[in-house]
Amino acid sequence: MRTWTGLAAGAVALLFATGIAPAAVDPTLVERSSETHGATTVTWDAAFEDLGYALGEPLTITVRWTVGAGAARASDLVLRGYTPRGPDPAAGTGVQVISRDDASVRATLRFTDLHVDRERGVSIGNAHLALVLRVDADGDGSVDTPVALGVNVHVEDPSGAPGPTAPREACAEPPATPGSGPPGRSRTPAPAVPL
Repeated sequence: MRTWTGLAAGAVALLFATGIAPAAVDPTLVERSSETHGATTVTWDAAFEDLGYALGEPLTITVRWTVGAGAARASDLVLRGYTPRGPDPAAGTGVQVISRDDASVRATLRFTDLHVDRERGVSIGNAHLALVLRVDADGDGSVDTPVALGVNVHVEDPSGAPGPTAPREACAEPPATPGSGPPGRSRTPAPAVPL
């Protein structure tokens, strides 16, 4: 066993020395939440973050839960959507469940686009998921009521965005085009502001 441990440590050191990083680690759990549904109280892993995420890399999360009263059984982990939305949205793949048991669901997802936060100089995204459990809401011992419990995965890619931009007041407005609307407005696109 000692030989394999030494070889593994040497392999990791060699990867770092050559500039090749090992596989990404799971995101960090940052919040647990609790809810009561009838006779059942569930506490679950509700928020994860990866502040060193590289765009396109798969993320694997394990959402665990405990039941303080009543009973619950896993049904699914589903994607509700990605944010931020708008002209520079975050986007990604669906959730692929790898395994589930009586107290956890393990799944992967991948961000394919991230929102550029120019003020902080990072690219960011949030995946909003729902842990779907069947619970014993009426206290009869049967887990027959589905509930969706929110799970958030926040990522930041520090290498995926330009540095912070100048304050908004330092950016000049383009001159108005005569007859194109109210003073100070133009129907032509604003010129790009150099970063």
